[in-house]
Amino acid sequence: MNSLAARAVLFALAADSPSQNGGTKYCGQRFGVAANVTLYEAPPYGGYAHVSLDGVAFSGTVSGMAWFSEAATDPQHPVKQIVKQIVMERRLQTALGRRGVSIRRIDAAEDGNTIDVSVNIPFFGERIITMHRVVPGH
Repeated sequence: MNSLAARAVLFALAADSPSQNGGTKYCGQRFGVAANVTLYEAPPYGGYAHVSLDGVAFSGTVSGMAWFSEAATDPQHPVKQIVKQIVMERRLQTALGRRGVSIRRIDAAEDGNTIDVSVNIPFFGERIITMHRVVPGH
């Protein structure tokens, strides 16, 4: 599925799917940037996230959709591990790219309470941003 088609599917799912009632929200902060992510599960397409980054580094707020591409073989992994690439809407990708930031990996805890986002940041290298699930009413 090409990027334009994937984005159209994501927006349609966000608007029409009854399972999209708020999604699962996570938040975290690192280096003065607050990150808020809402994960949406939308079978059969897997899932996607609405990402919002707020801080001086972004001169305010930048937001957009992100999702995993179809699985591909990682040529750098000695066991030929299957990985999924992170795909972001252009405005989100551009905002991160202008700052030299890239997302390396996303790992969710088995209990669903945290998500670790591994990012590569200029001068700091690879860092982990732990995002905590936001429990409604707390």
